[in-house]
Amino acid sequence: CSEAKSGKVWIDDIRLMRLGPNVPELIGPDPDTVRWSPAPIRGQVTVKDAHFADAEGKRIRLWGVNCVDEMGLDYAETRQIIRRIKRMGFNALRLHLYDVRLIDSEATNAQGEPTSRVFRKREFVGDGSRIDLFDHFIYWAEANGLYVYLTFDRLRVPFKPGDYDILPSAGAEDETAWKAAVAASNEKRANEHLYFVDERLGAVQAEYVRRHLDHYNPYTGRRVADDPFVAIYELSNENGFPTILLEGKFRQWPEYFQTVLQGRWNSWLRERYPTDAALREAWGALNQAEALGDGTVVFAPTGGEAKEYPAARLADVRRFVYDLTIGYSKKLETIIREAGTCSARAPVTYDTIFQHKHTWYYPMSQGTCQAVGTYVSGSLELDREKSWLGRVPTGIYNISNSTVDGKPIVVYENNILKPAAGRAYYPMLISTYASTHDWDAVFWYNWSNGTVTQQYDDEAYDLIGLRYSVPEHTWHGIVSATDEVLLSSLRLGGEIFKRFLIPPAPDPVVITIGRNDLLGPRTWIGDVSIPYPKDAPGPYVEAAAIGATDFEFTTRYRYDMAAEKSSVSAPLISHTPTVCEPVEGVRYDFERGLIEVDRPEVKAVVGFTDGEWSTPDGFSVSATDCPFFCWGLVSTDGLPLTQGSEALLTWGTYGENRGRVLREDPDSVKASVSRHAKLVAGWGYGPPDIARPALSIKLPRVAALDAVDFRWRPLASQTGDAIDLPEGQRLFVGRVKWQDEQTDP
Repeated sequence: CSEAKSGKVWIDDIRLMRLGPNVPELIGPDPDTVRWSPAPIRGQVTVKDAHFADAEGKRIRLWGVNCVDEMGLDYAETRQIIRRIKRMGFNALRLHLYDVRLIDSEATNAQGEPTSRVFRKREFVGDGSRIDLFDHFIYWAEANGLYVYLTFDRLRVPFKPGDYDILPSAGAEDETAWKAAVAASNEKRANEHLYFVDERLGAVQAEYVRRHLDHYNPYTGRRVADDPFVAIYELSNENGFPTILLEGKFRQWPEYFQTVLQGRWNSWLRERYPTDAALREAWGALNQAEALGDGTVVFAPTGGEAKEYPAARLADVRRFVYDLTIGYSKKLETIIREAGTCSARAPVTYDTIFQHKHTWYYPMSQGTCQAVGTYVSGSLELDREKSWLGRVPTGIYNISNSTVDGKPIVVYENNILKPAAGRAYYPMLISTYASTHDWDAVFWYNWSNGTVTQQYDDEAYDLIGLRYSVPEHTWHGIVSATDEVLLSSLRLGGEIFKRFLIPPAPDPVVITIGRNDLLGPRTWIGDVSIPYPKDAPGPYVEAAAIGATDFEFTTRYRYDMAAEKSSVSAPLISHTPTVCEPVEGVRYDFERGLIEVDRPEVKAVVGFTDGEWSTPDGFSVSATDCPFFCWGLVSTDGLPLTQGSEALLTWGTYGENRGRVLREDPDSVKASVSRHAKLVAGWGYGPPDIARPALSIKLPRVAALDAVDFRWRPLASQTGDAIDLPEGQRLFVGRVKWQDEQTDP
């Protein structure tokens, strides 16, 4: 770093640290003699009464974070990452994009052709190989009591031409055509949809599921299928197969696979209709030259073709797509159920859904649980009127339509993209929203995404600074590991959600989607044939009415093919109230720009407080010259704060990297997820410049506070009925122990 090239670098700006040997570290017996096989504290997660349950049949909720590149980091970083995630209050991990750690992406078959059917091998435990690092990561997660959410998705190692030999050859011509089609589909990243249609690819994917479940982890001493820490299995990530067919996007497939689809369609029709005459009678007409006997009935209508064909034909197209989707998904689910002692009972989600289309929701609702996700963008400025909190909403995209009646609901991915000045509101919004809707799991995407290097100690997360969206990779903007502001709210929201401290809404509105919409031309959940208030705001009045009803009362969806028509249990309302209180003690105040929780076990607020917030029963917080903050006090012993012995305190404000550079005209860039990356010209550097005002907390009881900052360094303890912090104090999270005599419950 010479002065001429890089500017001055002073020696006191550099900190040297001695790292231990980069080898696995084990908790428990020597794995060469006795395998260390802990059990989760609450046992395996199963489903009971439409919700996640523990080994005793009691409700359990998961508040997790997604990990991707973390599973390829070295052994020492793994230990630090897992410890840090645990400290942040998460109790689960969703492991994503890890197929490359199991499948040997460079493997070839006996003929020298690339194949995806070969699993990686290790030379010895602790050899630093991809598969060993992956197993060690899972081991450390389990050693720290974290549940894991696994996927059979194939986003990094697609199917390959050498996979053909999974089934006997159908002849040289077919083999050549199939291999060429697989190679072509890889270029378009399309083959994740094809195993629903092509028998050979279906067999390859089924083999992968079996081998994944049979994989033995030498650190835990268990096969995946026998691991009680696996809380959820996911067949695919954002596959969307039914929408690919129904919207006509399959026409981008190689011709070979379009022909396979045509064959499957005609075979399905022949099972349903014995003759062309019977088919013609059912539909009212056939196109010229269409015949079941020679398999020439075209797979149509799809996309915008509904008006060109009889309604009965469209209904059969949809039935076929649902049967194909559900049928293959159930085949994979059966493999999971038969694989092991724990996989036999674990929840299984068929796909993860990012668009609120009932043609996607309905077939996926046939799994054990429903997985949905969303991302939002935020305002660059800390301005009430520009913030989400300062405007009456018409719902949250995809989230407002996600509660399927009778199914555990899982948020598989979710976050707010940076830059977002008031981002601390979002975890609290999702926590309160998920609680009032009685959901079962929320996972935040993601931890570090390969952008946080040298994760060896707690200082690294503060020093490196915030990660922002960039044109090359929008998702850098949802890295959570270095975001003190976001993590303080996540810690608070997680405790509220995991501990069931907010009850579900007492009278949800149930929307039943019947055959007329499941088999008709409509696609979007908000565009079903139910009564809508005429005065709902445009341009999409249906979505506005559903969103408003959802905020005020919450909504539930039922998919009922036996019901002739869609219906609603109560009239929809047209506008979200300015102040919304779906359950007692939870308020969305869009006029003041606040989310408030004032319940016996929780006192919490996030938003434009103007520096002050209080409750009638003697809790208050005051911050000097701090218009926006996120503060909370949560009982950790199950008793009301006025009666219990312990509580968690969190505190967060706002702030960005030092030296961050915005575009000259950010208002010219629409702040959507797809364009959000264009808002920042330069990330700047850390540690972030976080607002740290003088803080005063008044309590109705005497308490002792032990707290830490974001680097997990202890702060000076305080005791009294007031907690006072000077300006610049870096309180992040603390433990409150009540010191006065306990009130009789």
